Amino acid sequence: MEKAAKGAAEGTTKAILDWASDKIPGFVKKFRDREIAFIQDKKNIEIVKTERASDEYKTLCQYVPKGPLPLLIQMGLALRQIEKSKGSVKELKDKIIGKYGRSGLHIAELVQIGIVTQLLTRQMRIFGNHADIQKRLTSFLEKAEELALFIKREDIERVNRMKELVVTRVDNNPTGMVILFGSGYAKLVVLKILKKIRVDEREYPIEVQDEQYQITGFVFAPELKEKLTHWSDTLAEPKRAVKPK
Repeated sequence: MEKAAKGAAEGTTKAILDWASDKIPGFVKKFRDREIAFIQDKKNIEIVKTERASDEYKTLCQYVPKGPLPLLIQMGLALRQIEKSKGSVKELKDKIIGKYGRSGLHIAELVQIGIVTQLLTRQMRIFGNHADIQKRLTSFLEKAEELALFIKREDIERVNRMKELVVTRVDNNPTGMVILFGSGYAKLVVLKILKKIRVDEREYPIEVQDEQYQITGFVFAPELKEKLTHWSDTLAEPKRAVKPK
C-alpha cells in the first residue's frame, strides 16, 4: 500500500514537473510581453523584444536587481537600434517618460550611448566580486539624474548658463563628476559648453568621447585631476566633501 502511494506521488510530481517545463516558459513570455505592452507601437515592441536575446542585455542584467532596471536596459538597447529613425525614437521615449518618468528615460539613454556597458566592463576588470559590481552599477543608474545632462539643440541659446550648471553640479556632486551627452546638432552645443569650461580658471579636467553622430563629455572636480585613469574611477572612490550651497 505504501509502495503504491509512493509510486502515485512520484507520478504526480513527474506530471507536475513535465507540465511546468512546458507551460512556465510560455507564462514568462506572456508576462514579459505584458510589461512592454505600454509601448503600443508594434514595430518598437518587436525591436524591444529582440533585445532580450542580445549578449549585451544578458550581461548587463546579471548585475542589476529585479524591477524596472532590466526593462529600462532593454529600452536603451532598443533606442540604439532605432536612433536614426527620429519618429520611432520620439515615440519610444515618450512612452518611457509616461511609464518611468524622466529619470527612467535617462537611464535608458545612458544604456543607449554605451556608457553603462563601459562602466560594467571597467568594474568587471577591477572587481572580482559580483556583489561589488552590482552595487556600483546599480548606484550609477539610480543617480542618473544627478550625474548626466542630456544636451538639446535649444541649449545653444544658453551655453553660458549650461556651463555654470555643469560646474555647479560638479562642485556639489559627491562623485565630483558630471556627464554631458549630445547627438546630432546638440553635439555642437556640447562642444561649445566644454570650450567654456576649459577656459575656466579653476581648470576642470575634461575627458571626451567623440563619435561621428554623438559626443560624450566627462567633467571632473579640479582636485581629481591627478587621480583619474578612467572616467568611472570617481564612482569607486570614497565620497568627497562638497561645497556648501
